[in-house]
Amino acid sequence: MKKLLKDPVLGWLCVRCYDNRSDKNNHFINAVTLKCSLCDENLKFNYSTDEDGRHIRWASCPDRHTSISLPKCSMCGEKMLPHDVTLQEYKDKNPIEREIAIDYETKIKKPWWIF
Repeated sequence: MKKLLKDPVLGWLCVRCYDNRSDKNNHFINAVTLKCSLCDENLKFNYSTDEDGRHIRWASCPDRHTSISLPKCSMCGEKMLPHDVTLQEYKDKNPIEREIAIDYETKIKKPWWIF
Protein backbone atom coordinates (compact mmCIF):
# COMPACT_ATOMS: atom_id res chain seq x y z
CA MET A 1 0.00 0.00 0.00
CA LYS A 2 1.30 3.44 -0.94
CA LYS A 3 2.15 5.82 1.90
CA LEU A 4 0.44 9.23 1.81
CA LEU A 5 2.62 12.33 1.79
CA LYS A 6 2.43 14.58 4.84
CA ASP A 7 2.59 17.82 2.85
CA PRO A 8 1.74 17.14 -0.82
CA VAL A 9 1.80 19.73 -3.58
CA LEU A 10 -1.67 20.70 -4.81
CA GLY A 11 -1.48 20.99 -8.58
CA TRP A 12 -5.20 21.30 -9.36
CA LEU A 13 -7.85 21.88 -6.68
CA CYS A 14 -11.65 21.76 -6.64
CA VAL A 15 -12.46 25.08 -4.99
CA ARG A 16 -16.20 24.39 -4.93
CA CYS A 17 -15.83 21.24 -2.81
CA TYR A 18 -13.32 23.02 -0.57
CA ASP A 19 -15.72 25.91 0.07
CA ASN A 20 -18.86 23.79 0.50
CA ARG A 21 -17.49 20.89 2.56
CA SER A 22 -14.79 22.48 4.70
CA ASP A 23 -15.07 24.08 8.08
CA LYS A 24 -12.61 25.70 10.46
CA ASN A 25 -11.33 22.40 11.91
CA ASN A 26 -11.70 20.12 8.88
CA HIS A 27 -10.36 21.13 5.45
CA PHE A 28 -11.91 19.05 2.66
CA ILE A 29 -9.26 18.87 -0.07
CA ASN A 30 -9.98 17.28 -3.44
CA ALA A 31 -6.88 17.83 -5.58
CA VAL A 32 -4.64 16.18 -8.17
CA THR A 33 -1.17 16.80 -9.55
CA LEU A 34 -0.76 16.31 -13.31
CA LYS A 35 2.67 15.80 -14.86
CA CYS A 36 3.93 15.28 -18.40
CA SER A 37 5.01 11.69 -18.97
CA LEU A 38 7.94 12.75 -21.19
CA CYS A 39 9.59 15.58 -19.27
CA ASP A 40 8.04 15.17 -15.78
CA GLU A 41 6.97 18.85 -15.65
CA ASN A 42 3.67 19.90 -14.05
CA LEU A 43 0.89 20.69 -16.52
CA LYS A 44 0.00 24.38 -16.67
CA PHE A 45 -3.28 26.21 -17.28
CA ASN A 46 -3.76 27.65 -20.80
CA TYR A 47 -6.46 29.96 -22.13
CA SER A 48 -7.39 31.25 -25.56
CA THR A 49 -10.36 32.14 -27.75
CA ASP A 50 -11.25 30.52 -31.04
CA GLU A 51 -12.48 32.24 -34.20
CA ASP A 52 -16.11 32.05 -32.97
CA GLY A 53 -15.21 33.94 -29.78
CA ARG A 54 -15.57 30.92 -27.48
CA HIS A 55 -13.15 30.61 -24.57
CA ILE A 56 -11.03 27.49 -24.62
CA ARG A 57 -9.19 26.32 -21.49
CA TRP A 58 -6.85 23.36 -21.21
CA ALA A 59 -3.84 22.01 -19.32
CA SER A 60 -0.58 21.40 -21.16
CA CYS A 61 3.09 20.71 -20.67
CA PRO A 62 5.30 23.86 -20.76
CA ASP A 63 7.29 22.26 -23.61
CA ARG A 64 4.06 21.37 -25.49
CA HIS A 65 4.62 17.61 -25.36
CA THR A 66 1.04 16.91 -24.32
CA SER A 67 -2.22 18.68 -23.50
CA ILE A 68 -5.54 17.65 -21.96
CA SER A 69 -8.83 19.30 -21.13
CA LEU A 70 -9.09 20.69 -17.61
CA PRO A 71 -9.51 18.03 -14.92
CA LYS A 72 -12.96 17.73 -13.38
CA CYS A 73 -13.78 16.98 -9.77
CA SER A 74 -15.10 13.46 -9.28
CA MET A 75 -17.42 14.62 -6.47
CA CYS A 76 -19.20 17.67 -7.97
CA GLY A 77 -18.16 17.68 -11.65
CA GLU A 78 -16.75 21.23 -11.49
CA LYS A 79 -13.52 21.96 -13.36
CA MET A 80 -10.52 22.15 -11.06
CA LEU A 81 -8.38 25.28 -10.82
CA PRO A 82 -4.57 25.30 -10.93
CA HIS A 83 -2.61 25.81 -7.71
CA ASP A 84 1.08 25.50 -6.99
CA VAL A 85 1.25 25.33 -3.21
CA THR A 86 1.65 22.61 -0.62
CA LEU A 87 -1.26 21.48 1.51
CA GLN A 88 0.05 23.26 4.61
CA GLU A 89 0.66 26.52 2.71
CA TYR A 90 -2.92 26.41 1.38
CA LYS A 91 -4.35 25.89 4.86
CA ASP A 92 -2.25 28.77 6.23
CA LYS A 93 -3.15 31.20 3.41
CA ASN A 94 -6.87 30.38 3.28
CA PRO A 95 -8.25 29.97 6.79
CA ILE A 96 -11.92 29.11 6.82
CA GLU A 97 -13.90 31.29 9.21
CA ARG A 98 -17.44 29.95 9.06
CA GLU A 99 -18.33 31.16 12.56
CA ILE A 100 -19.31 34.79 11.98
CA ALA A 101 -19.98 37.02 14.97
CA ILE A 102 -23.58 38.20 15.06
CA ASP A 103 -24.01 41.94 14.98
CA TYR A 104 -27.26 42.51 16.85
CA GLU A 105 -27.58 46.10 15.68
CA THR A 106 -27.94 44.99 12.07
CA LYS A 107 -30.45 42.29 13.03
CA ILE A 108 -32.90 44.78 14.58
CA LYS A 109 -35.34 46.03 11.96
CA LYS A 110 -35.68 49.76 11.71
CA PRO A 111 -39.17 51.24 11.59
CA TRP A 112 -40.43 52.01 8.09
CA TRP A 113 -40.63 55.75 8.77
CA ILE A 114 -36.88 56.08 9.57
CA PHE A 115 -34.62 56.37 6.54
